[in-house]
Amino acid sequence: MEKTLPNEKQKQELIHSIKAFKKELQNTVEELSITPPILIAVSKKQPEWKIEIALKEGIKVFGENYVQEAMKKNILRKAEQIHLIGPLQKNKVKKAITFFHLIQAVDNEKILLEIEKKSKKLGINTSVLLEIKISSEPTKHGFPLEEAIKLAEKIRKQELILQNTKIMGIMGIASVAKEYQVAQEFENAVTCGKEIAHILKIKKPIFSLGMSNDYKIALAQGSNMIRIGTKIFGERE
Repeated sequence: MEKTLPNEKQKQELIHSIKAFKKELQNTVEELSITPPILIAVSKKQPEWKIEIALKEGIKVFGENYVQEAMKKNILRKAEQIHLIGPLQKNKVKKAITFFHLIQAVDNEKILLEIEKKSKKLGINTSVLLEIKISSEPTKHGFPLEEAIKLAEKIRKQELILQNTKIMGIMGIASVAKEYQVAQEFENAVTCGKEIAHILKIKKPIFSLGMSNDYKIALAQGSNMIRIGTKIFGERE
């Protein structure tokens, strides 16, 4: 998938960008007195040479939005984990569950059932997050907060049986809004996530909240996994 090879200046700029973000994150963790979050480097639309440098700089987990694009990037197979962070279409479920370590954006019951069906058929276990709709923006996907909790109750009561699919927590995308509103949305997501974890007895739930522009707010509200693209890789090519 490489179109152009980077020059030395581009390589050094990327290394500087990664080191600068790691330092920024470390400072934020110290300021908030929290456990460092799991860092997902969002490599969507990024060339393989950037992923290779990120791996050399110690980044272990990568997030991709599209199944086909991710599977074409051979370099990703060197990563410790690859997460699908974009919406999953029904016809891509089989490929996704055999390639990704975590399906983050399960945004409706139908896709959850399809993941269970295909996982059972293949005899594999699939880890997923429920995408919670915390923003009022119409372009955002996910379960409304109350619906997500109702779904967890259905699973607990075995009205919906999951044998090969394990819910690990929640993910969400906040509005592009004022800081106090974004903070409220993340707080609502964490509260919902904790309720789901209690219902389903998830010992160490994942709260995948926060991106380049709002990850500090997310961490302050209890996020323990952040999805960072621009602050690591720069703008997409």
